[in-house]
Amino acid sequence: SIVGIYTNKFSKHAQYAMCKRDMNNSFVIKHTVSDVTYTISNFISKNKDILSTNILKLLKVSKNNLIRSMYEGVEVSESLGRKNLVTFKYLENLKKISSYLKSTNIYFIKCIKPNENKEKNNFNKKKVFPQLFSLSIIETLNIKYFFQYKYTFSSFLSYYEYLDLVISNDSNLDEKTKVCMMLERNFDGNSYKVAIARGRGSGTGNNGNV
Repeated sequence: SIVGIYTNKFSKHAQYAMCKRDMNNSFVIKHTVSDVTYTISNFISKNKDILSTNILKLLKVSKNNLIRSMYEGVEVSESLGRKNLVTFKYLENLKKISSYLKSTNIYFIKCIKPNENKEKNNFNKKKVFPQLFSLSIIETLNIKYFFQYKYTFSSFLSYYEYLDLVISNDSNLDEKTKVCMMLERNFDGNSYKVAIARGRGSGTGNNGNV
């Protein structure tokens, strides 16, 4: 069986384990937060689902501009090759997303499961806290206070202009003045410092960072 093949190949892997309740049809993967049991029922057939060419053709001519734009560059093939498999499309989209993320400022988004009922705004403390510790979020919060983050005046305004639109949209103020006013109104004076970049600029005092 597939489980036997996996066990022979991955039995010594730290993240793989046998399912004692159903050794012939299930196996366990040890994820970061908890162990997850997978069953081999329809395991291969589910991953060989063919994405219907009729659905692709329909999406490419959708009246919804957003949906149509998402499928403009998608090639529709009548063959039954691997390019039409759902898993292949999924991996291709992951590659595109990864490529896009690499071209931007990367942020790490860690997801947790707040409850077992899929209810919004319902956080089960007994379930949430272990996940926060497992994902090192608590540790990260403590560590971050020892690191400084620098913004240029222009980048600060682009990120935080909505803190005070009256100030950020005032054309009579230069960038440094805008930033200083916004900081004074919205932040504790001990939590930031305004620096002047040396050896740069035209002497207007508008070059520097926060």
